[in-house]
Amino acid sequence: MNSKTLEELASHFTTGTSNMRNIIKLRDMGEDSSCQKTLSTLNDQLHGLDVLLALMRVELATGREKVQQVKVLTNQIQDLKTSAVYAYQNLPARLPHRAPAPITSMETRYMKGSSKVNYDSVNASIDELNKAVAAKYKLLAIPRVTRNDATKRKCEEYRAQENKDTKGVRFFVDSDIKAYSNFKMDGVGRSVLTILRHCGRLREIRGGGHTRYVVCI
Repeated sequence: MNSKTLEELASHFTTGTSNMRNIIKLRDMGEDSSCQKTLSTLNDQLHGLDVLLALMRVELATGREKVQQVKVLTNQIQDLKTSAVYAYQNLPARLPHRAPAPITSMETRYMKGSSKVNYDSVNASIDELNKAVAAKYKLLAIPRVTRNDATKRKCEEYRAQENKDTKGVRFFVDSDIKAYSNFKMDGVGRSVLTILRHCGRLREIRGGGHTRYVVCI
């Protein structure tokens, strides 16, 4: 008996019950020698029915257990969905700042032909730009009710730099670099910014008298 599914077990069971009906028909045949072999075979099949019933009970119990597991998983998924919807609907006005990531050795091909900068100096410059990004968004994260007059003016200045193209991105401008870092906007500094644009770390949004350096990664 090599049944692997509940349907196959049920088919075997149906066959067995049919044979049982044949046993009932043969019960009055007594000692008729011609029927002994048939009766012996039917007896074996009766034993097989007992085994089938036991297997069906096991399959049904396993099925019920799996149904319960599916119900539990369904409830957990629903809870996760509810939490995700709540989190999406209650995102803070400003997420934690992102900062330019260091370049890798594979990206140094953008520096070929430039004697002004090298791999280490670019990543050192990135560290300085990260200071400017962190300082700006740390200031913006201060609750309005606790801001002093200087902080309020600075935050208003930041708001004035925003436009439709800066929605949902993090950016800084030349004055942030000057105020919060040791990054120099000289020839080397501008070469570094060019490399960062080529490497996909920054992009520019111009307009309104500002060059906004948008943090990409």
